[in-house]
Amino acid sequence: MRVTAFPSRGSRGGDAVCVLHNVGGVLSGVHMPFENIVPVVVIGFGFPIFFVGLFVSVIFVTASRSGWTLLAKYYVFQPPFTGKKWHMQSAHMGFSHYRGCLTVGSSNEGLYLSTSFLFSFGHSPLFIPWSDITIAEQQEWHGLYVDLTFPKAP
Repeated sequence: MRVTAFPSRGSRGGDAVCVLHNVGGVLSGVHMPFENIVPVVVIGFGFPIFFVGLFVSVIFVTASRSGWTLLAKYYVFQPPFTGKKWHMQSAHMGFSHYRGCLTVGSSNEGLYLSTSFLFSFGHSPLFIPWSDITIAEQQEWHGLYVDLTFPKAP
């Protein structure tokens, strides 16, 4: 299908756009005034740009509120990581829940944390040495979990 738009004179003498498209070998046209085209273009291009900007902003705020940004100041990951990795893991950090979007790695040297690509904005990969991790097991009504604290990053 090919769509062609070109300026034309409206039946009332005003400027308009004539949109021609080929559907099943039949050429048909739609005559639309310019003032009807502008909202369609603004919404068509503006909404995706607004949505992507909002999504990236929320991810940056999440990184800040969860404490990930603070951890990144102390525990910057220096590639390569040579341990075992588990993808699509979950964790709770600060006010944020990372459900199924974490990659968690473990090696003799320490703990590796990163987020999936979609959530990587503001979430740089972390590598935390085992010597900087305090581990405590917690029993809650929903099961056993492990609480990790990092003395360098209060």
